[in-house]
Amino acid sequence: KEVMPEDLLVEANSSLQTMKESFRLIGPLAGAALFAGFGGGAVAVLDAVSFLVAAALIRSLKVVEDVPESSEQHWRQEMTEGIRHIVGEPLLKHTLVALGLCILVLGFSESLIFAVADAFDKPVEYIGFMLTIQGVGAIAGGLTAPRIVRRLGETGALTLSLAVLALGLAVIAVAPTLWLVLVGVAIFGYSLPLMMIAFSTLMQLRTPGRLMGRVSTATDVVLGTPQTLSIAIGALLVTRFSYRTLFGVMAAVTALAVIYLGVALKGRLFESSVRGIDDQSVTGATQLTTTIGAGPVSVGSGLPVSGLE
Repeated sequence: KEVMPEDLLVEANSSLQTMKESFRLIGPLAGAALFAGFGGGAVAVLDAVSFLVAAALIRSLKVVEDVPESSEQHWRQEMTEGIRHIVGEPLLKHTLVALGLCILVLGFSESLIFAVADAFDKPVEYIGFMLTIQGVGAIAGGLTAPRIVRRLGETGALTLSLAVLALGLAVIAVAPTLWLVLVGVAIFGYSLPLMMIAFSTLMQLRTPGRLMGRVSTATDVVLGTPQTLSIAIGALLVTRFSYRTLFGVMAAVTALAVIYLGVALKGRLFESSVRGIDDQSVTGATQLTTTIGAGPVSVGSGLPVSGLE
């Protein structure tokens, strides 16, 4: 938020998310090749160096920040200020509730992906191909997210992403053939970046700069807790129910989150903080963020990256 002007935040978030998904496709293949050619030690050293390079690049960013104002609040009030801001901001509060509901079941997929491969008599290695399909869908979602967010608004785009996610989960649940399962996986992958970009942009635009850290931390806690529970519960349920039943439950709960947003936000569902920027601004922003690469620093998506991975 401090690095980019507000009217370019959605493009910055989109570029960053698309780049992440692209590296997820390239990274495992490059890592496997390095491991085969030079061994695990070389891979570990290269990984450590990459963190040092990233830290140096972030350190080199020139950011003009407002001097933080000293607070006279009690330390308990300061610790809860992030969550109090979320509760007091209806759009953030209701989207966070909907996302928490979705993520409460989304973690099931961590275990179910193995059950899907086994159901179609595919080896464990086939999961890598399924993740590639998800990654391709995710890149498409990241590239198209800015125009969707500008057209529908942040909450409208997030609601759409949840609806698309429910569709992808439902397709996987009922697909009679493997190629239809892969279609569902691609739809699933498409929805996740759109969801994260829409929520990141909403959080950044609806939160004062001095509270970004606290609100981001509160969001991570609120969403991280159901995700952890979801993964643990999913590992247990996969031993008792078929993957089709559990994906069906995931689709139904996600659809319930869509309905909740429609009812809770009513006339504010398509309210936007970024709409109104003309197409020339959108194009210019896309070119800018593509050129500077990892320059835009988002203040956390607030969404744990889950899904078929």
